[in-house]
Amino acid sequence: MIVLLVNINILVDNGVNECHIASTLCSKPSTLTVTPIKFKSVVQEAKEMGFDPCKGMLMVAIYALGSMAKPTLKRKFEAFKKFTWSDDEISEPFRRYPSFIRLSVDNLMVTMDFLVNKMGCSPSFIAKRPRLLLMSMEKKIVSRFLFAWDLLSKGVIKNINLHALLETSEHLFIEKFVNCYKPEEASRMLKLYHEKLDLSKNLRMDGYKLQHL
Repeated sequence: MIVLLVNINILVDNGVNECHIASTLCSKPSTLTVTPIKFKSVVQEAKEMGFDPCKGMLMVAIYALGSMAKPTLKRKFEAFKKFTWSDDEISEPFRRYPSFIRLSVDNLMVTMDFLVNKMGCSPSFIAKRPRLLLMSMEKKIVSRFLFAWDLLSKGVIKNINLHALLETSEHLFIEKFVNCYKPEEASRMLKLYHEKLDLSKNLRMDGYKLQHL
């Protein structure tokens, strides 16, 4: 209880809104149970990274930073440099959506490799959309890519809109890429899409089979 109160006072002293503190206590109480010395350091680090104490995203960043050791966090940031991310491109996705950094290095690298080397996504495109790194490879990214690539190779579509392909809900995706055709053709498209879903679910997401798609 003493640790909790000390950490709450640290947040208040740093200008964090009480409603954000209360929300964190309800949803992720473990955020506030680390040692005060570490907690104060994490709060300062989050502020130095550009998080506004008046906004709830600061608490998300504190949770993400406080849940892992600094060497682990550094290793994850360093891993992105393999894909030619600049320092700004590495920090931008964390500022936009801090939770993405809690993924394992292996998962981050497999997803990044596929998005960059298979789908042709630029580092800046991904940096502005860190939620892409949290999407299911099997259920969304790979299946949609295989489906769109099939349509592209057959001349059904002329290009792939990455935003429409990756960032739409399942319902909107079906409407845009399947139901836009006449009923008979739409039925064939839906069957093809389900085939790609089944194929992607059977792939090992360890990078090997993905490289050979």
